[in-house]
Parts: sequence; C-alpha cells; structure tokens
Amino acid sequence: MDPFSEITLTLPNLSSFCLVDEPVGIINGGNVLDEDMAGPLLQMDTVISLRKVIRCSELLIAAIIDIGPLCTVAYCQPGSTTWLVSGLGSKGSVIDMMFYEGMLYVIDEFNDLLAINVRQDNDNGKLRVSRIERLLDAAPMSLS
Repeated sequence: MDPFSEITLTLPNLSSFCLVDEPVGIINGGNVLDEDMAGPLLQMDTVISLRKVIRCSELLIAAIIDIGPLCTVAYCQPGSTTWLVSGLGSKGSVIDMMFYEGMLYVIDEFNDLLAINVRQDNDNGKLRVSRIERLLDAAPMSLS
C-alpha cells in the first residue's frame, strides 16, 4: 500500500520470476549479465527476499531484491504474475534506487550511479529495459 495515496496493489509472488529483457551492455560501462550467472538466477528453488519496493508509475513497480547471493533490481507491472529480474546484481550489489522523471536511478556497492530506462514494449506490452547508462563512476563517499 502506498502510504500517501493509500492505493493498494497486489504484487507477484516472489517465487515467480524470470530474467528481464535488457541490453547486453551498460553505456559507459561493461556487460550487464555475466553469462555464468544466468543459470543460478533462474534456479526456481533460489530464496528471494524484498529489500525495497517503489511504485514508479501506473505501469511499473521496481524492487531491490536478494536472490540467492545477489542483490539486484526486479520489475513488474501491476497485476502481473511474474517478477522480471535484472542481471545488474552479477556485477555488484544494488544499494538503493529512486524513480525520477521517467528514469529509475540505482546506486551499486561501488557507488556507481546508473540510469535505467524501463519501458513497455509496443509489440507485446511487456516490460523491457531499453537503456542502462552509468552516470557516475565510483561517486565519492562522505565520511561525515
């Protein structure tokens, strides 16, 4: 439930997930998904837990999830039955995220800031990641 609007949405069961269709590479960065990680991500007996959930728009819910040893981003559409899991966690754990002006912004464990463009596919209506861009590489940490 959104505490401000009091809108309640039913999310897919955490045991129902698959890899999201996303670009192979990150603009200003490396590959999104290590080929060796695809197998473990799709193991149906892998334990998944939610860390953070945000309603980005009427068509997009994003979550930070732990899936086995990885901490990554997952997406779903309200009313869908499946979470779409990103391969971002294979490169470093996702620490936090926010949605602003149509883009999902993610900070990873290396303090990199990534901008992710998640859109509804015009052909089939399913979610897909059309662009991932590294905006900041190892942003400085405050020690205060």
